[in-house]
Amino acid sequence: MKKFMNPLVDAGFKRIFGRKMYMREFLNDLLMLEHPIKSVTFLDKEMVPASERDHGVVYDLYCVSEDDKFFIVEMQYKSHQYFKERTVYYMARNITEQSKYVADEDKGEWNYSLAPVYCIYLLNFHLESEERNAPQRKVMLTDVLTNKVFYDRMTMYFLELPTYRSCAEGDCKRDIDKWLYILANMNRFKSFPFKEDKPVFKQMEELADIATFSKEEMRMYEDSLDRYRISRLTMKTCHDEGVEQGVKQGIKQGIKQGVEQVAKELKQNNIPIDIIMKTTHLTQDQIEKL
Repeated sequence: MKKFMNPLVDAGFKRIFGRKMYMREFLNDLLMLEHPIKSVTFLDKEMVPASERDHGVVYDLYCVSEDDKFFIVEMQYKSHQYFKERTVYYMARNITEQSKYVADEDKGEWNYSLAPVYCIYLLNFHLESEERNAPQRKVMLTDVLTNKVFYDRMTMYFLELPTYRSCAEGDCKRDIDKWLYILANMNRFKSFPFKEDKPVFKQMEELADIATFSKEEMRMYEDSLDRYRISRLTMKTCHDEGVEQGVKQGIKQGIKQGVEQVAKELKQNNIPIDIIMKTTHLTQDQIEKL
C-alpha cells in the first residue's frame, strides 16, 4: 500500500480541504489578495448537484479578509460532460443566490450590490487538449475590443493537475505551484517536498499519512478510492469506445467519398453507366446525381 493517500478521491479531498486551516492557506496562496483571508466559514447548505451523475466534492465558503470585507468562494474537484457550461452555471448561481441573502438580512429590496465571487476548479484533465502548457487559467469578464477587465467581481480559476505530474520540484517557484505539485503527486511521495518552505506542508504530510487513519477513516477512504477507480475506468472506456466509433465512421465516410469520386471521374470520361455501376456498386440514380 502507498504511504500517502490520494487527495483526488472524495475522502482524501475532504480530509484536507474540509479543514479551515488548509482551505485558508490554499486560497491565500492562490488568490494573492491585497488583504489576505482571515476567516473561512463553510456554508451550511451545500448547493444541490445538477443531476445524480454530477459527482464530486463542492465547498461553498463565506470568506472574510483582514480588512473585514467578505466574498464568496466555491471550490470543487470534479469532471463531467459540458464542463465549461456548468462552470458558467455555477458562477451565475452564486451571483443570483446573493439576492436571497440580502433580502433575508435586510428585510428589504436588493440594490444589486454584489460581493466578489471566486469559483475554483481543480481539474484532473486538460481543459483544452491543444493547450497543455497553461496549467493555471484565470477567467474574468473582459472587453475583447480593449482587452481590459470589464467586471472584476466574477473570477474563475481552472487548475490543471496533470501538468504538475511531469514537472520537477525545482520548477515550482510560487507557493500555489507547490500546492498543486503536492496535490498532483501526493500518493507517489515517500516524503513531502517543500516542508521547509511552508510549515503547513509538514502538517499536511502527517494528515495524509495512511498509517494515521482510524479504522473508520480507512474504510471511508477505501470506499472512496474504489468509486474513484471505477469512475476513471468508466470515463476511459467511454472515451476509447468514442474514439473507436469515430474512426469507424471516418473510414466509412472516407470510403464512400472515394467511391463517389471514382464514379464521378468515370462519368466525366463517358464510361457507360452500367460499367460504372458494376465497378463502384453505386445505383444509377446515385451516379446521375454526381
